[in-house]
Amino acid sequence: MFGYIYPFKMDLKLKHYNTFKSYYCSLCHTIKKNYGNIPRISLNFDITFMAIFLDSFSIKKPVIEKKVCLIHPIEKKYIMKNISSIEYSSHINIILTHNKIVDDINDENNLLSKILLPISNKYMQNLPNYLNNIKHKINNHLKNLKELENKNKILSIDEYAHPFSNLMKEIFNFYCKFNDFDNKTLVHINRLSYSLGKWIYIIDSLNDIEKDLKTSSFNPIIHIHNITKEKINIEKFKKSIQDKYYPLLTHVNYNCLENFKYLKLNKNYDLIENILQLGMPFKTDKIINNFNCNNKKEVSMNV
Repeated sequence: MFGYIYPFKMDLKLKHYNTFKSYYCSLCHTIKKNYGNIPRISLNFDITFMAIFLDSFSIKKPVIEKKVCLIHPIEKKYIMKNISSIEYSSHINIILTHNKIVDDINDENNLLSKILLPISNKYMQNLPNYLNNIKHKINNHLKNLKELENKNKILSIDEYAHPFSNLMKEIFNFYCKFNDFDNKTLVHINRLSYSLGKWIYIIDSLNDIEKDLKTSSFNPIIHIHNITKEKINIEKFKKSIQDKYYPLLTHVNYNCLENFKYLKLNKNYDLIENILQLGMPFKTDKIINNFNCNNKKEVSMNV
């Protein structure tokens, strides 16, 4: 359910593109430092955005080092050290990945997830104690989401998205409170992150329609419209729901932008504005008009 939020590269200045890459690579190295190499493969652009966004309120200048990358061994990467939002995001990445592994086992009896679970359990045991509260909140929101999805009752897409939206809000909120953000700023960050979670949940549901139909996995949009792979012409169905979900996603994206404009950032403003104002609408358009988009083939960030 992650990996949808990244910049619109065609309208991004080189220095901002390099900043995004530096945060991504720094997160990757921080995960390695804290947990080893294996969980680095789970890093995605949404977690990177969170690290960038939360660090944007800090006035602290990072210590920068050049380090070799295993994937790109010829080119050394710029790594930022001692950035609290990057440390925090590395831990959140572990928690969310662990829950995804457990979910895949419960839903699909996934063999790879079964192999990874004992390793993931060890990572969870190594989480810093101060994260116990947010770890439990994440678990509770995902439990609420699963309970909604398991009900026979048909709900609205807003109701299905609510637990995941709250989850995103709690993740951002926990960091902000831990770092003594003022209440006025916190209000707008809460609204922005809630909308961000809602956008991710809906866009992921749209993107997974074909896959979920084939595997008979739960998808809120499939459930709401009561369709089955035997009864539906998938191309006609896609076109029939475009007029409903495109305005909804655009409105949710607008809520992110509206709350963003009230925030006083100390850095990364242009990069975050690009992501919210251009990157998310671009992704919305790609998913709505194509469905089942492959993130990596669409726009390569080459990080």
